[in-house]
Amino acid sequence: MGCIGIGIIARDCYDCFLGACSFSQQLVVDPKGAEAIAALNALLFSKEAVGFFDIILEGDALQIVKKVNSNSSSMHSSGHFIEGIKEELGTFRSFSVVHVRREENFATHTLARDATISSNDLSWLDRRHSYKYL
Repeated sequence: MGCIGIGIIARDCYDCFLGACSFSQQLVVDPKGAEAIAALNALLFSKEAVGFFDIILEGDALQIVKKVNSNSSSMHSSGHFIEGIKEELGTFRSFSVVHVRREENFATHTLARDATISSNDLSWLDRRHSYKYL
């Protein structure tokens, strides 16, 4: 279909829900490229919608996590997305990028899957906890 679904969930350091979003994009990319695009969008959501300055980016695509944490530039087809992620990470006060097992990422995959069958972009924000980060 030339469409990817993206699901993002933001939590604070106490594992409390702060926000989420899901949407689809009309792109033809391989699965690694789709994971890299999702990571880049998660960074933008973290900064622009939730207002984080210190983040831990979790992802279940081990190759993407390794490439983002690498000092070398990527020649893979998703390389320009990896470089975009690295550039965006530089705008945060502090960050780390870690791998989580796919089972731990079930909710974000559900959001991403549902985004591919919905015509609506969805977002949820819980502003009750946002004062901790201002």
